Amino acid sequence: MISEICNRWILTLYTITFQWDVLQITAASASVASGSGNRLTSSSQVDNGCKGVLPLPCKCTAVAVECINGQFTDTDIFLQISKIHFPFLESVNFQGNNFVHLPTNVFGPASNHPRLIALNLSANYFVNMDPDAFQGMPDLRFLDLTDNEIILDAAAVRLLQPLKSLQSLRLRKAFRFPMNVTQQLGLLQSILERAKLCELQHLDLSWNYLDWLPPRLTCSLPALKQLILADNNLHVLDLEPACLQKLVRLDLSRNAFVRIDVNFMRLVSQLPESCAVSLYQNPFHCDCKAVAYLEWLRASAKIDDVELLKCYSASPSHLLLQSLKKVPIAELSCSTAANANSASPLLKDTLFTVFATLFLLGYVAKATNLQNFIN
Repeated sequence: MISEICNRWILTLYTITFQWDVLQITAASASVASGSGNRLTSSSQVDNGCKGVLPLPCKCTAVAVECINGQFTDTDIFLQISKIHFPFLESVNFQGNNFVHLPTNVFGPASNHPRLIALNLSANYFVNMDPDAFQGMPDLRFLDLTDNEIILDAAAVRLLQPLKSLQSLRLRKAFRFPMNVTQQLGLLQSILERAKLCELQHLDLSWNYLDWLPPRLTCSLPALKQLILADNNLHVLDLEPACLQKLVRLDLSRNAFVRIDVNFMRLVSQLPESCAVSLYQNPFHCDCKAVAYLEWLRASAKIDDVELLKCYSASPSHLLLQSLKKVPIAELSCSTAANANSASPLLKDTLFTVFATLFLLGYVAKATNLQNFIN
């Protein structure tokens, strides 16, 4: 009974959160003939600025196309975003759709958008991406592939090769889970090396369940300033310091670091003086074996959130949740009971259950008609 009430409460909360998305989807379906799905019909009642080639909920200006939560499934819709219709296009935002495959020359083989700067393809369920998908956009600087289910293959090594001007690449929760981390990251490294992205400054790989990174992953990115690795399962980091000499931000928050090893200390010590490293909400262990890394943390000026770091397991137990910067090192012991004095497992299990439930509810919500909940 309690479980049923909780489930109903979570479903109701999720429904309210996504109410606006549903209204947008409903508006889109009203502008398309019944059963047509992705038929590109124009609306005589509402002018969305798209010159009659894109349906609601798309909105267009002379320089931007935005189609959010349209639930489109046919990638032929991209062919309507041609240079003929949008000769001065600078930004395309397609998120919240149900595509699977990103085709070659996404905007058409004859379409070239030399002014296109930003392309957002997040939350579209992309699994496969044609290696020639990004042809015809030579000045693209911002590419967002967040929240997809991408599976890289050997042919993908030339995927980013046309994007020589790329400055920001967002791959937050971009890859299908579970995945072969070693294989997929090896392919990603090959993609970056082949592309020679000499202007890339921002790389986001957060929320990809990564427990390992190739040491030379960033060595083909000489201009890299921000490396976002938050919300993964990393417990060590062994990147090549020489390949991070322009880095100003390294985000390792909410990973699986329980201690800081010598390799990590060496890496951080060789980063630029201006680089800020975040280790927020990692499940650090505080016992007699923690002395070396605690002393290093207190001496390092590069851990910008050191004041917020806590002991998520401790020996003795009364030091649980103490600040790493203030925990009395002289009191630390190595009692076998320390394993039982951990706040981390219960916290992680609880959060995982909540987020997994919300994720599954989101999947169901997108696959069914939520209008019954709203009315």
